[in-house]
Amino acid sequence: MRLFPSFDRSSSKWQKRVIYEGEPARNAPAEAKDRWALKDFARGSVGTGLQMVARDMDGDGDIDLVCPGKSGLYLLENLRR
Repeated sequence: MRLFPSFDRSSSKWQKRVIYEGEPARNAPAEAKDRWALKDFARGSVGTGLQMVARDMDGDGDIDLVCPGKSGLYLLENLRR
């Protein structure tokens, strides 16, 4: 499950939002050092790594996510509008 916090201005509180909930890698080795992102995880899985950036990448006024990881660089476009 991927959680992304959002700030609710009306209540002045942070809220967690699920943006993706997927299946775990069934055949991945138990030890992280033995896993290979491109082989052990399902095609289409997004590896976010530690350097995620939240920014309006396409200029449409909403926040998108840029997620670099061991399996590649991903752009998660916000399609809410």
